[in-house]
Amino acid sequence: MDFVNHKDEEFYNRGLSTMLNVLNQIDDLDTLIETFAQTALQIFDCDRVFLLHPLDPKSDTFTIPVEATKPTFPGAFQAGVKMPMTAEQIALFSMLLSTDEAIILGQKQLEPVRHETPVFRDNVIALPKSAILRALYPRIGAPWAFGLHQCDRERMWTGIEQKLFHDLSKRLAETLSNRLLLRQLQEREEHLRKSEERLRISQEIAHVGTWDMDIATRDMVWSDELYRLMGVPPRTKPPTYENFMAHVHPDDLEKVLDALDASFERGEPFDIQHKVQRDDGIIGLVREIGRLYLGADGKPYRMISVVQAVPSPW
Repeated sequence: MDFVNHKDEEFYNRGLSTMLNVLNQIDDLDTLIETFAQTALQIFDCDRVFLLHPLDPKSDTFTIPVEATKPTFPGAFQAGVKMPMTAEQIALFSMLLSTDEAIILGQKQLEPVRHETPVFRDNVIALPKSAILRALYPRIGAPWAFGLHQCDRERMWTGIEQKLFHDLSKRLAETLSNRLLLRQLQEREEHLRKSEERLRISQEIAHVGTWDMDIATRDMVWSDELYRLMGVPPRTKPPTYENFMAHVHPDDLEKVLDALDASFERGEPFDIQHKVQRDDGIIGLVREIGRLYLGADGKPYRMISVVQAVPSPW
């Protein structure tokens, strides 16, 4: 881009470089946006920097979850207040959502907010005399808003300040997309981990194991409890079809094979009891219920079986 003078070029390049270091080096989302706000306060030398989320004009109230301020001008976050969604705020939020550009407000445009908002009217929070704001649209979740306040005077935001504000907004939106997606994936992984742990514990208590087989390859997945039912420490033996059949007692092997063949032929579940020959030499009795899954072509592609220990009659 073309700069009017060297001072503008230095301001822009230094500000962008400083903020890119923040966005690229901090992984934790909460720490990142807090540091972003503090850094923006220093770069623009304004009185307040804030991030608002969600940017929703239909809400009754809104809060400022992230804020950096000069000591003389604390904001809504430091005051610990919820801001009412007044007619002026609804109009402002709607305006932000209607454009991809920054909105600049002066004292004349901001003054009506004082009369509608108690914290400004009662001087709990100083009403800004100048503001520049922009909606952010991460690829996941509701929109955010990024804004700067000047409270001690009416400030004319220079062209280079507006350019830097615009470019930092875009970089922040991109980073929010990545971090929010990462957080969502981590939350899903944690939810899956907890679900698997609950399943493992319940299977262990009930002495219920499972196997899951790919029909085409005969590859299997065994649950930890199925290993235990076979008298094998979990995950110490390949979970193959051959290894499972090797644990079926010879007296019942034909019955198990016939049940599987009938299930493949008719596409129906099977429900049988049979003995198992454990690796520790103990003969156990299990009830096994299997279900076959058919593809769009009507051919079986997967089988899942639940294996539960039953009291031995011997």
